[in-house]
Amino acid sequence: MTREAGAASKLGRIAVRRGENDAESAALTSYVGSASSGEVEYFESKDDADLNDALCSGRFDRAVFLDLNALLTTIWSGYGKIDRWKDAGVTLELVQPPDGDADAWRATVDATFASHSRWCTRQRRNQIVAACVLSALALAAAIVFLVLVPPSR
Repeated sequence: MTREAGAASKLGRIAVRRGENDAESAALTSYVGSASSGEVEYFESKDDADLNDALCSGRFDRAVFLDLNALLTTIWSGYGKIDRWKDAGVTLELVQPPDGDADAWRATVDATFASHSRWCTRQRRNQIVAACVLSALALAAAIVFLVLVPPSR
């Protein structure tokens, strides 16, 4: 993470997820530079957990991503808790929104996040059931082993 501070802005603090290469990072820097003179904090893609924590805690007013792919990658990694970001008052922005209506992507992201959250819940439940079944099988195997193998003399 790096930090750049500027004059206070009515737009507040901005969290920016850095691009994957120099061209993407330059586009983000240009966008943020033209959009605000407020305090900006950059997060590398490897710092998605830190970005999520900062956004959930309400430290930032805006979160800027290069494009829909960058935002969805953060969600798929398990660190994009956009429902909590919204509860904290964070506004999401894309430097390069998809073609068409400039704000249509927001509804798509909301629906995708809701679907992903339901899927994660089902996966956790399935993992718990699988862990219980495997534990029971291991316990049964240990009991069989102890019963069938005679003690050494």
